Amino acid sequence: MILHTFNSPRALQVSGAFVQENDQVLFLEDGVYCLLGRTLNLASNHLHVLQPDMDARGLSDRVDPEIHRANYETFVQLCCDADSISNWF
Repeated sequence: MILHTFNSPRALQVSGAFVQENDQVLFLEDGVYCLLGRTLNLASNHLHVLQPDMDARGLSDRVDPEIHRANYETFVQLCCDADSISNWF
């Protein structure tokens, strides 16, 4: 399983096609805006958003509640559980 991190909407637009069905996806920094118009065809149990970044942008009540909220500890655990990590900027 690959953990894909997206830190901008452009990163998702350019590299989102590399995400496979069993991969995990974490949206952070400005990538949290991607969740307003969800474009990935993945089950919500594979999608995560970094809570502090979502809160900082005032999006907490606008993101689908089925998407996992991740704190920094969860972020580290996702990294440890992944076979590899792809950071998309």
